[in-house]
Amino acid sequence: MINYKFLFFAIILSVFAISTVNAKSDNKHKGKSFKSSSTETDTRAKDFTDTLQKVLSLTTTQYEKIMFINKDFYSKRDAIRSAAKADTVAANKATYKQQTKALQKTRRAAIEDELTAEQKTTWQVWRKQKAEFKKANFNNSKKPKVDEDDDM
Repeated sequence: MINYKFLFFAIILSVFAISTVNAKSDNKHKGKSFKSSSTETDTRAKDFTDTLQKVLSLTTTQYEKIMFINKDFYSKRDAIRSAAKADTVAANKATYKQQTKALQKTRRAAIEDELTAEQKTTWQVWRKQKAEFKKANFNNSKKPKVDEDDDM
């Protein structure tokens, strides 16, 4: 004779186990990924351009040009990161780091070309303040991984 309480308990336990496995498999893909869609790139570019808009009071023309510069930067940076992640040779990491730094310098120069002298000065002061703030707040604690473009 079948014990219905045992059968019911086994079914409930099975459902719980399956749902737990599904929940874990969904969570393993959360977090930062270097494979980003164009909408993520557009969002990051818009966020940074909006920050510059607030700090520097950009004109509409400047905003549009800097938005294009930022979109181009983030898409190229993501391509470099994807290549670095796919590359299994540890010695090549320095090459990817150099490529990213060169890309950042190019972006910074392109943005400065669009700014007036007063805006350039304001941007330099803002970047220094942001770097000092990060240094002061993360000096004695575990340092989170921060993108190098975030210290602009």
